[in-house]
Amino acid sequence: MRNRIISVLLAAVLLFSMAPLAFAASKPTLTVSSATAKPGETITLSVTISNNPGINSFSLGFSYDETKLKLKDVDIAKALGGQFVYKTKAVWLASQDTKYNGEILSLKFKVLSDATAGDTKVKVTYSPGDIINYNEKDVNPKVVAGTVTITGSGKQPDTQPEKQSLWAKIVSALKKLLAKITSIFGKK
Repeated sequence: MRNRIISVLLAAVLLFSMAPLAFAASKPTLTVSSATAKPGETITLSVTISNNPGINSFSLGFSYDETKLKLKDVDIAKALGGQFVYKTKAVWLASQDTKYNGEILSLKFKVLSDATAGDTKVKVTYSPGDIINYNEKDVNPKVVAGTVTITGSGKQPDTQPEKQSLWAKIVSALKKLLAKITSIFGKK
């Protein structure tokens, strides 16, 4: 009898110790898609939500390299419903919680014509209290950044170790002038 009680207690402990793992796997997540573009092109990235526990409103900002990208427009996914406005942040509100999973926003970016080639990250930003459910409980999703890979022509990364100082430029110009004068008047 004693062994059965110990077995039941061990099984209960094991069961309860695994419960947090099940909840951890379902953390809500906001993910920005990735794209490849050349300088001067326009791209659209999507922002999706997964493992949505139920949200009623959000206020989202966006973090990206403004020397490479310019945010042109932000649109709400029709499937999300509710009311939406974008000025400096994307703000959405519904009359009840939604557990919708999928695309919630589309972000239209212009790749600047002088953008350097390479990867740049685009990330959704928020502060505590910016994403809540109907009962005003904070929903703090994990954020997964997207990557824009810039290819082709545009401003190439500076590969010179240092730019010449003004004095070095003057000395170099004087040396070239002296060499030119010497070649004109001949050698001794």
